[in-house]
Amino acid sequence: MKVLFILLIAFGLYIGESFQTPLDDYVRAPDSHFAWKVIRTYEQLEYTLYIVNFTSQQWLDETFSSRPIWWHYLCISVPAKITRPDSAFLLIDGGGNGDDIPKPEDNFVALTSMFAVSAGSIGIDLQQIPNQPIRFMAAVRAMDAVQEFATKLSLPVPKKFVVGGASKRGWTTWTTAAVDTERVVGAVPIVLDILNLQANLHHHYRSLAGWTFAFADYYQLNITKLTDSPNLKAMGAIVDPYSYLERYRNTKLLQIQSAGDEFFLPDNELLFWNDLQSATGGTNLLSNGPKPISAIGYKARTLNAKRRDFRLVIGDPNHPGKAIVNPVFWLTQAIGQQVVNSTKTVYTLTIANPLEGWEGFFIQVNFPGPQGTALELTTETLIIPDTYPTDDCSGDGCYGTLV
Repeated sequence: MKVLFILLIAFGLYIGESFQTPLDDYVRAPDSHFAWKVIRTYEQLEYTLYIVNFTSQQWLDETFSSRPIWWHYLCISVPAKITRPDSAFLLIDGGGNGDDIPKPEDNFVALTSMFAVSAGSIGIDLQQIPNQPIRFMAAVRAMDAVQEFATKLSLPVPKKFVVGGASKRGWTTWTTAAVDTERVVGAVPIVLDILNLQANLHHHYRSLAGWTFAFADYYQLNITKLTDSPNLKAMGAIVDPYSYLERYRNTKLLQIQSAGDEFFLPDNELLFWNDLQSATGGTNLLSNGPKPISAIGYKARTLNAKRRDFRLVIGDPNHPGKAIVNPVFWLTQAIGQQVVNSTKTVYTLTIANPLEGWEGFFIQVNFPGPQGTALELTTETLIIPDTYPTDDCSGDGCYGTLV
């Protein structure tokens, strides 16, 4: 697991968004189906957990979907001691409408409750994202519901939200932060780092000489064949977070990703990270913060020269839609350290080009956190040599194969 961090500091005044997209229009459109109701309450030692049945919207009608009215479980943890009354954390979670009513011991419900108690602010677990066919708008409506809920129960009403979610919910995290810049002050996208979609898809194809087996659902619908389609570019202008980089100017972003993820590559940030910094005011060096308590390097090598492949699981050649183990392990590596002055330390990690395949590496720096915890931040992942195992695809040739 590695974490990329960028602290975005705005200079001057930022007045609204400079442009509107169909995504803005859709999310802000009124929907009379919006509703919520508390269906269960759990009194716990340090917090109270409220389970809310929450209806976010109507998606088209019965001629298109067997369930056009979409509802979710909204699990709201209210700590006994609220020390940050203006803030809340919203986790965008998965699940299905056939699931049992959530309980306090459920994994992500318990996680958000822990956040609530430790942070002294309301914690929310929004479930059933996505619940097919497609789900839009629910995270923004969930913030609406939480504010109404807090008002009705005479609780402090959070005005600022930190949102987070993994994989497809990571995409939702990016776009929620883009369309609700007033309330979302922090975003924690997990795994999802395929911003600059069209360019990153080509990077993916060239790295793996095909498409990860995890793309099977999209591959079966011929979506990979549409990589160069003008419609994909037009869609990206609406839903790709890369189209909204300047809107993150006032947002603190903490990106969490897995170095061995089977969906996305460890160096996807190279196609958007610098642009993100430029769009949000550049790099700001903070010289009066806490000093690192330690730092360490990590490196891993591909198993062969066929693919620039750092996944822990890959497609089974005999069953392309299924996975087999690909034991690429990230090992610790000593780094160099040079203390320049009282506010500047330089860490270096030197890796030689491998004789075969590719080597990936990054540096992790650990900072002291509250109550003996540590904040672990990393650099971007670099991969050497800077080559690909195959030429790029174009047009229908991008259909490729699953690997």
